[in-house]
Amino acid sequence: MNQSLKDIENWLAELKGQSVLIHKGELATGSDEKIIDMDRVNMQLDDITVRGAEQHDIDGYVEGQELILRGEGTIRGRAYESDVELPLGVYEIPFGSEFMAFRDEDGLKIETEKALYKIRVH
Repeated sequence: MNQSLKDIENWLAELKGQSVLIHKGELATGSDEKIIDMDRVNMQLDDITVRGAEQHDIDGYVEGQELILRGEGTIRGRAYESDVELPLGVYEIPFGSEFMAFRDEDGLKIETEKALYKIRVH
């Protein structure tokens, strides 16, 4: 069943104080399947916030809402040779006008217009 943003926020709130692993695959523009960049985040989840955009962005640079995960952790991506500290102890998942999210035995999968995310307890 597709999860709402509120469902996602509630599920993550249950994980506060636990270590979570996030895999993000950035999609190529105009492609539903091709992943052009992959990041891996390992963090101790301390807090969750949903932030909405103050106004509509006609250029599409600012997403409508974003999920902000706070906690100490590390990130590794193509730009890094090894794990680096998560900047400011924050990881953001931007949501455009359309997204799908599903829970399964492995955790939560979110697909936005720009990326695929897999979140699980680590």
